[in-house]
Amino acid sequence: MARRDGNDQPLGDVIKNLLKVYGVDKKLNDMDVALAWKEVMGEPIANKTRTLKVSNKTLVIYLDSGVLKEEFSHAKQKIVKLMNDHLGRELLNDVKIY
Repeated sequence: MARRDGNDQPLGDVIKNLLKVYGVDKKLNDMDVALAWKEVMGEPIANKTRTLKVSNKTLVIYLDSGVLKEEFSHAKQKIVKLMNDHLGRELLNDVKIY
């Protein structure tokens, strides 16, 4: 039987560390945010969203509608809360709208 040493870790933790080391975790987070955006905001708003990206815990949104830009600029903290709640973790602290 194999001997165990003191460096045992759960497989999930090992995988998370590997993803972080290779920078894949950020891409997965971006993908999670893009999917959540469509689910939280709905198809009509997702269709008016040109680009969506996460940079330093800030959700950067490029919209095609001036009306949506104005509305969203007044609801930034609500957007952060809705997205973080939907994702089940705190990925976002701020929103920038262009």
